[in-house]
Amino acid sequence: MNKLFRISLYVSLFVAFLVSSVVLYAALQHNPQGEFYSLDNGRIEFAYIAMLFFSWFIPVFIVCSIVGATVVFSCQLLKRLYNKFAKSEEQ
Repeated sequence: MNKLFRISLYVSLFVAFLVSSVVLYAALQHNPQGEFYSLDNGRIEFAYIAMLFFSWFIPVFIVCSIVGATVVFSCQLLKRLYNKFAKSEEQ
């Protein structure tokens, strides 16, 4: 059981990191109104970069974790039901 939850957690972390990184890359390439970095003075706004990254990372991680936990619980429930009915048919 713990192994399945751990795998679900790792997959959720990976997906959230991947989605957040892609969105951050697109934002840095577009750089609307010099919000993330300025070519004039070379200043990088790490607060805006972190805000954008985590504003995508946290919701994606939560959604993926909920989906992963649902899948793990469903698999465990189906496995228990199958074992229960398989034992009752043997008798």
